[in-house]
Formats: sequence, structure tokens, C-alpha cells
Amino acid sequence: MAVYGVVNKRIDGSYWLGMVGWDPLLKCISTKEVVGPNRVIREAVVSNNCIIVNCTIQSSGQIYKRRYKTESHKISSVAKIVRKELEKDAWGNGESMSNRDTEASRILSELYEYLGFRSRIVNGWCKYDKTPANGTRPYSWHTWVELLLNGSKTIYVDITADQFNRYMSHGNKYQSLILTTWGLPHGMSYKEPVA
Repeated sequence: MAVYGVVNKRIDGSYWLGMVGWDPLLKCISTKEVVGPNRVIREAVVSNNCIIVNCTIQSSGQIYKRRYKTESHKISSVAKIVRKELEKDAWGNGESMSNRDTEASRILSELYEYLGFRSRIVNGWCKYDKTPANGTRPYSWHTWVELLLNGSKTIYVDITADQFNRYMSHGNKYQSLILTTWGLPHGMSYKEPVA
């Protein structure tokens, strides 16, 4: 189980570390916070085998914040880190992401909140282009994250949609990371589709 973290500097000069991981038995996230000087933060990162998404901590304890060109770049970078770790854990990508969307969305949402974004987890649906051979319904529930930027711009973030690619036509296959402000991608909906 991977543990992810965000480090922020506090007004008093100390640091705050927010960590989040997925508990596969309870099927929920677990969080932990640590406050202290950079030495304490580094020890917490090492002892929890934490993957820091917004900075680098050297062996000396020195903390360097990552610089992002845009907010979208920061959002994308965090999503790529989480996706990469999920792929390691799932022994692959694409279809191996099946049933990992809730886990991924909850972790991403918590990390984005730690980074100062307003996020929400959306429980929606993916309607397939092709009907499954086993005769099941041509759609499935799906979970993703939406971020609200500047009080008005919604960003759709999804790192597990490609689990449905075997049911999508060639031109509609999903990438391993979907980041868009243009509404929902093809096939995704907030309401259950009519079969």
C-alpha cells in the first residue's frame, strides 16, 4: 500500500506533512498529520515510506518545493504520481485499474485538498460503445474527481477510465490520465444510463 504526502511550510517556520493511504481491508483512506521542523518531517516520510507529491526532501532534511508552471500542471503532476504507483501495485495498467477508481479518487481528492484545491468525488457512470459478450448491461458505475478553480472552472480528473477501453470503440479509448475542463468525456455521465 502506497502512502502519499504533501508538505507545506507554516507561518512559524515549521512544516506540516499530510499523509494519505488506502486501507484495502476497510476500503477507505487513512490519513495522518505531522507537524515539526524539517528533520521531523523527513523522519516521518522515511518511516512511513511516504511518496511526497509537491516537494523533494534531501537526506540532510532540506525541503525543496516543486515549481509548477500552472495550476493544471500541478494537478496533472499529482495525478501522474498516483497513477504510476497504482500501476506498480496492480501489475500493469488499463484493465488492471478495474475497481481501483474509488481508491484513486479518494486519494487524489485528499491530496488536492492538502494542496489547497476544492475537490469533490463524483460517483457516476461509464456507458460503453460495445456491449459486453457476457450479456451484462452496457455500462458500469465509475468514480472520478472534480476540482473547482477560482470558484467557477471545473476540472475533471480521472486516472482509471482506461479500465473500460475493451468496451470502447477505437476512437473513444481513454488515456491513463484524463484532465479536462470541457465537461465529461465521451461515455461518462452523472446519471445511470438507460440500457
